[in-house]
Amino acid sequence: MRLSKRNEFSNLKKNHTYNLKWYYGIRTTGKAVATVDFNGTKKTVANAPNVRNLYEEKIVAKEDMEYVVTMEFTAPKVTNVFLMVGRNIADSDNGIVDVTVEKPTVTQPEAGDTVLKGKAESGNTIRAYNEAQEVIGEGKVAADNSFMVGIDHKLKHNEKVFVTQTNSEGLESDPTEVTAKDTIAPEAPKAEDVEFTKQIASGSAETNAKIIIRDKNGDIVGQGIANNSVVNDTTSTFSIKLAKEMAVDETLNIVAVDEAGNVSPNTTVKVVDNSVPEAPQVDAITDQDSTLTGKGSKPGSKIEVKIGDQKFEGTVENDKTFSIDLKRQFPGATKITVVEIDKNQKRSEETVVTVKGTVKTAVPQVNTVGDSDKQLTGTAEANANIQVTINGAVYTGKADEKGNFVIQLNRTYPEGTEGSVIATGNSGIESDAATFTITDTTAPEAPAVAVLKDDERTFTGKTEKGATVRVTFSDKDKVIGRYETVADENGDFSIKLDNTYKAGTIIETTATDKANNTSPSVKSKVLSSTELEVELLEITSQDESADGQTSRPNSYYQVKIGDRVYEGYSDDNGEFTIDFNRTYEVGLPVTVFAKDADDRTEVAHAVVMPRHPTSMSPRNGDSAVSGQLDPGAKVTLTVNGNDKYETTADADGNFIINLNTPLDFGDIVNVTSVVNNITSSGMDVMVF
Repeated sequence: MRLSKRNEFSNLKKNHTYNLKWYYGIRTTGKAVATVDFNGTKKTVANAPNVRNLYEEKIVAKEDMEYVVTMEFTAPKVTNVFLMVGRNIADSDNGIVDVTVEKPTVTQPEAGDTVLKGKAESGNTIRAYNEAQEVIGEGKVAADNSFMVGIDHKLKHNEKVFVTQTNSEGLESDPTEVTAKDTIAPEAPKAEDVEFTKQIASGSAETNAKIIIRDKNGDIVGQGIANNSVVNDTTSTFSIKLAKEMAVDETLNIVAVDEAGNVSPNTTVKVVDNSVPEAPQVDAITDQDSTLTGKGSKPGSKIEVKIGDQKFEGTVENDKTFSIDLKRQFPGATKITVVEIDKNQKRSEETVVTVKGTVKTAVPQVNTVGDSDKQLTGTAEANANIQVTINGAVYTGKADEKGNFVIQLNRTYPEGTEGSVIATGNSGIESDAATFTITDTTAPEAPAVAVLKDDERTFTGKTEKGATVRVTFSDKDKVIGRYETVADENGDFSIKLDNTYKAGTIIETTATDKANNTSPSVKSKVLSSTELEVELLEITSQDESADGQTSRPNSYYQVKIGDRVYEGYSDDNGEFTIDFNRTYEVGLPVTVFAKDADDRTEVAHAVVMPRHPTSMSPRNGDSAVSGQLDPGAKVTLTVNGNDKYETTADADGNFIINLNTPLDFGDIVNVTSVVNNITSSGMDVMVF
């Protein structure tokens, strides 16, 4: 038995329709079997006579494929097989008719379009693809063979789109390639006038358009892209720094050029100056400079400089620099205020610079610092900062506008302690140190002096050891004696006087130490050797003054009546008078004492006594005696010490006593009174 197989291949392309026409023939003998397989459709003959037939088939290729024709037979011994497959060369396309879907006709799209238009077979499906073969739009062909297919974005200039149509059998045509073109010029840019100080052209134009800015001569002075921020679907903003500075009032022409090279109409703007000048940039200045330099913002603007009450002016040059002659140098820390004023009289904010000092501050002058001082004084540069160092302690302060300074110390320092003072003035550079040493400036305390009496010739006392003691004796501001000695190691001193000095002589004593510091003066006086005593005459309820006397002239006295104190000094005769300008009631306690230097009397006690009678003038032959005493006083009257009469004064103090025997020439009438249990001293009156 013999087996045999033969294949014939045809390559069919995707999206093609093929009308196939085959001719085949089969003849077998005996038990032979023969088959022709047309890509799965079999034609078989066994023990058949010679067969000739026509085979036709329509193939729609959804993908690229092979069409296979297989001839196969089985032939036992003593059998024959005849197989034949072929095409008639007279048939169209040699028996294989390739029918394809035509490409659609697509209208040239404009950049920015979102719809594709064209022609294709009615009812077919139109698909649009991008270059990545992604579907970006799909639609149907209308009955009039036209189509309008929306796509998912706006087409860009030179963007390629591939469009196919698919028939009802699902066959898709080859793509029609179209390229979007931008043939429409952008609208004229919208632009604002250019602010001179910024030199920036701002506005809006077609998104991604190139912005070209030209001056009046046509030269390009700036360019950029309109892609800052989106205004709407087609417009974006631009902000372009000019390549060169344009002057105020110059005109600028601005156009937008899209990606296709389409040029917009021209937009004209001007360079304007509406801004306030920027604060000037001022270069550093030192106390060695007399010129102020810097940079302004607007050429031609005025630069105004103020230093204290002084004013200087200059002009901003075309390169924006300025240079101003200050006529002289200014010290470090001087404040300089600079303002730019443009032609529209708009003022910038102030720029304040400080003159940098380069000169060392002058050494301060320090006044003597004593061992009793708790402050240090001196002079330095006006308003300088002062630093004092003493024994490791640091004190700080500041000089006033005249350069004087006072630094408070928290303690005193002993003689010989060293210190230093440094001043830092306007330059900010410290001075060299001024050194000082604590000196003895503490005066001795006022000497303690002993009492000197008018019968003594030795004057003693105590003061600082080694101090020189100087003593003067004065009488009514006239010096009548001078003495000098030195205190011993214990501070004691003793001066031998040439003579005695009368009581009341003024003694003035001072002590001067080895550093020539003099103590406060101690004033004393020569005291009387007479024992100090004081006498105060009786004070009655009718007295408005009192008299007294001290045993030593010019002695201090003090009289107290009730709670009222009267004091003073007796005169050269030791006498004194006190004016009350009022009266005191009977019984008020009265005290008196005197003092002279360290001598003091005992305090003497008394009371205000009842008054003596007044308006009492007894005459020869009177048989009654009348007068006036304290109101309500108990009155006792005697005549010649024998006859005794009593009565009581009325509310006004008046009294009258009738006598048993008329008065006779030469009689002595004595009257006493008792008030508040205090009996007055008696008063004798002789009858005339």
